[in-house]
Amino acid sequence: MKYRIFIPENEPGKFEAAEDRVFEEYVFDFETGGQFKAKIMVSQSPMEGYEPLAIQVRGDYLPGNWYAKIVEREDEEEEVVTVFQPAKLSERRGYMLRSMMEEEKLKRKRDIMGKDLEEKEKEKRKVIEKIRKQAESK
Repeated sequence: MKYRIFIPENEPGKFEAAEDRVFEEYVFDFETGGQFKAKIMVSQSPMEGYEPLAIQVRGDYLPGNWYAKIVEREDEEEEVVTVFQPAKLSERRGYMLRSMMEEEKLKRKRDIMGKDLEEKEKEKRKVIEKIRKQAESK
């Protein structure tokens, strides 16, 4: 066998008596071990330009001899994946400055909030002390 294609189990008669039709299928090439999408013509008798074909339906092969002719092979373009896109130096420098400014703002905010909390706690202690002194004097 040179090629193999898979078909759904609910379509076992898809290629019978369809020698003049063109099908678009994913084809596995035994020689290269690769798979590609192609427009093919299928026949049960050997004809010029046709190669042996195995038609697999859920783990089993269709009985008989099958042959396929690759009419048009669609080579899939490889996707170019960019893992890291470097930024311009000015953009990086700007980002660094902005992030440093944000950190500085957060630090000032924490300091101010911390001082406010300390002052509020001191006021609460004073109020509690006044209330205790008033309670003891009565």
